[in-house]
Formats: sequence, structure tokens, C-alpha cells
Amino acid sequence: MKAILKRIKYRLLQLRTLFRHRGEVMDLLDNFHDRRKSDYYELGSLTVEETDAVVNWVNRCGEGKDGFNVVEIGTLFGFTAQQLAVRTRAKVRAVDLFCWNSLGLSSAEHERFTRRSLRDFPVTLIKSDSCEFLQSADDVDFVFLDGDHSYEGVSREIGILKEKRVRFISGHDYNDSFGVKDAVRDTLGTPDEVVGRCWFKRMEY
Repeated sequence: MKAILKRIKYRLLQLRTLFRHRGEVMDLLDNFHDRRKSDYYELGSLTVEETDAVVNWVNRCGEGKDGFNVVEIGTLFGFTAQQLAVRTRAKVRAVDLFCWNSLGLSSAEHERFTRRSLRDFPVTLIKSDSCEFLQSADDVDFVFLDGDHSYEGVSREIGILKEKRVRFISGHDYNDSFGVKDAVRDTLGTPDEVVGRCWFKRMEY
């Protein structure tokens, strides 16, 4: 029953947010429609199946703990962070530099929309370079990597997380289109699970 009530609360918050920012949403949809005409169109968000997998792994991370800390690197528009805030007990921090988005928004527009989309959720949104943030962050239990997709960038991020002995490391776009797959294999070996394009690894130190 609690899970059902949480989902209802999440949907109501979504509807309220959409209504409050209906003008901006219409602009986004217009931009989205224009982007679909391009051969380079890619939304960049997680599927429902992938989102459910991330939520399940985060809840697994928090088993037996009163509180735990999750970091999402590359939050885009904050949709995954919303789900984590509503469907887990985690303290959620979302990190983005707002240097890329799939709808062609300027950096300022992207940041403004994401901050508003997360305003009604218990999520701390941080504008920062991923490695700079991870090097300074303490008490991190679970990290979801979906920012830098280059081999070098992902390898650096994972290296920092291993030095900090983060227990759960995961991410998105585990395929042959980017450098993510090779970086994960070279630094962590085979993931414990892959769901869609999401990968998950529980670390043993």
C-alpha cells in the first residue's frame, strides 16, 4: 500500500509540475518535434524498464540501512532523480554541467528547466564537473553514471569511485555506441547485471 501511495504522490507532483510550467513544456515539445526530424535525434532518457532496474538496485543498496546516499551523474532533466526520490529512502544528489541536452536548449534554459522539474522533490541539484564533485563527495553509497560517455571520462570516474570504496557503481549507455562498455569492462570487469542499456556492479573491497 505504501508503494502504491508513493506512486500516486509522484504522479500528482508530476501533473502539478507540468501544469505550473505548461508554457515551457509546450516550448520543449515544439523543440522535441523539430529534433525528431534530424538524423541525430536522441532523447537520452531511461526507459521504464531501465528506471525500474535502477530503483531496484538502489533499494538493494539501502537494505538494512536507515539512510543512504545516492549520486546521479548526468541528470539531464531530472526524471530519474524524481523516481529515486519517490521510490527509495535514499538521499539523492543529482549532478550536471548542463553542457548537453537532447532538445537543443541553451545551458541556461536546460539548468532552469531541470531545477524547476526537481523543485517539488527532495533532490539536491548540483552544477559541477563529475570528477570534481566525486573527488570532494563523502558518504556515497550508490552512484549512477550517465554524464561523460567517453572511455577516458568513464574510466576516470570509476577510478575515483574505487578509491573512495563506493559499494554500488552503475550507469547508462552500456553499448557499442560510446566508450562506456569498454571502460566498464577494463576497470570493473563484467557487470553483475545489464538491463537495457543500464549496467550494475556491487563492489567487494
